[in-house]
Amino acid sequence: MTRTPGKAPGKYATIQDVAARAGVSPSTVSYVLSGKRSISESTRQKVLQTIEEMNYTASSLGQRMRQGKTQSIGVASPALRANDWSLPEFFGSIAAAAGVHDYTAGFFVDRSPQQLVELGKSRFVDGFLLIDTTAEDPRVEALKKNHIPFVVIGRVQDNTGITYVDFEFEELMQAAFKHLVELGHKKIAYHRLPPRTKQDINNGFYIEDSYRRACQEFNIEVVEQIVPMYRDEAFTATLDLLDRHPDVTAIIAHNHIETLHALHERHVRVPEEVSVIGITTAVAAEGCIPPLTSVDVPISIMTKLAVDQLIRIIGGEAPLDNVIMPAKLIPRKSTSAPMESKLGNAEVKGF
Repeated sequence: MTRTPGKAPGKYATIQDVAARAGVSPSTVSYVLSGKRSISESTRQKVLQTIEEMNYTASSLGQRMRQGKTQSIGVASPALRANDWSLPEFFGSIAAAAGVHDYTAGFFVDRSPQQLVELGKSRFVDGFLLIDTTAEDPRVEALKKNHIPFVVIGRVQDNTGITYVDFEFEELMQAAFKHLVELGHKKIAYHRLPPRTKQDINNGFYIEDSYRRACQEFNIEVVEQIVPMYRDEAFTATLDLLDRHPDVTAIIAHNHIETLHALHERHVRVPEEVSVIGITTAVAAEGCIPPLTSVDVPISIMTKLAVDQLIRIIGGEAPLDNVIMPAKLIPRKSTSAPMESKLGNAEVKGF
């Protein structure tokens, strides 16, 4: 709605104002704007002239809601991870992908399943992208039960009838280990995220399992360090790892920023003394000093696929096949052969 000339400051023309001046009903004004019903040409011209005189602009949100759509999707996360440096890129990619379809994206943190259902039923959003799911995620069941469109970025335990886009985390650790073992590393630590609950089935669940299998396959000692969610604690956890395992020659890290920070604090050279592989995006990895060897998570591709799937479902179309993106390790400047002085006597199995 737009402020009308002659009205008091702060007053805006409404559809009722237009109807009163044109001598028609508000529904007639609405039909002229939407074109949904046939209106006589004389009446249509009178309404359009009145709209121009009053400088009236219809609420696009209101029009879309009356048509059964808001052109908005919701991104539902149980919590924002304080040590996740990829979040700006993640949210930005979703907003950009939604914009291609003339949609906007809203972000809902720590909302209960019932709150998400109410947002969907009230047409505040047309559907949801769910992130950071758990094995038996109550949000999934609530949205399914109430027939509210959604797509999962990730997976749950039972994915029957669920549309999802995910990353091949099982292959991630194999790619990282193969790279480090080929360089000659024999003691490789893994900085893993703490689970929120015992039912977590997010990326940390898959990576932890594949790390242990890789250690067994390559005959390497398991050296795990839980890295807390908060940056100061993650920094301290890295220092603790260095104190307990001074012979570690490589670290695979979620929180690569604090890992590099702690190594710098201890005057440990990367990669000469300790190599580091991050689990992050290309943008984040290339911005590190030195540029970080990483198993790149293709956020922009994953979010685009997820948004495209959600728009299809909202529009009543059948979704395309679920997608699991393959792992891809990109060597940069943070990994190299270990120093001879740090190598132990452990033998490494071949591939």
